[in-house]
Amino acid sequence: MCDNLWIANKYISGEHTDGGKTRILTLKLSAQDFVMGMPGEVATNEDKSEVLARLMFPKKPQESSVPWLARYPNGFPTPGEIRADKLHHHITRLSPYKATGSDETPNVLINKCADLVTLCLLQIYRMILMLGIYVDTWRDVITCILRNPGKPRYDIPKSYQPIALLNTMVKLLTLIIAGELSYLMEKHQFLLPMHFRGRPG
Repeated sequence: MCDNLWIANKYISGEHTDGGKTRILTLKLSAQDFVMGMPGEVATNEDKSEVLARLMFPKKPQESSVPWLARYPNGFPTPGEIRADKLHHHITRLSPYKATGSDETPNVLINKCADLVTLCLLQIYRMILMLGIYVDTWRDVITCILRNPGKPRYDIPKSYQPIALLNTMVKLLTLIIAGELSYLMEKHQFLLPMHFRGRPG
């Protein structure tokens, strides 16, 4: 709730812009943003898409930075099965009117049917984790480019940010696993005491 208030304040206290328009201006590329094969300005939708994709999603390095003979500590014990009450909790906490992913299943639908779908999803998630498999269609992600609010210029790539629209079933599984990882990080004190962002409380 607190985060939402700060975001709302940022939107209403910023200067008026044309941020509601569904278009990206002609992008001017600085030397820092320079993309090979692209001119200093890009105007077509195809060129803008290519520039933003290259700048926001750089290519995988050709060589790994992980030492060849790296030695890792023993892993944590595998967490127990996903509990029905935990899954139900996450379903009821989904933001109801967020944009849908490739499955076009709105959060509000799952939210309102929480009592009906919890046990079905529970069996699916437990089998996914037990067998170590993943549904191929769940890998599909829609990436949208949105304007960062309050920027003085929208003709430079840094004024935009990507958001990923995930399949609703993936979001729930991700929330459960992220919660488990967060618990383990706190329990075993893997984060520095002065690390605040993204931590419970």
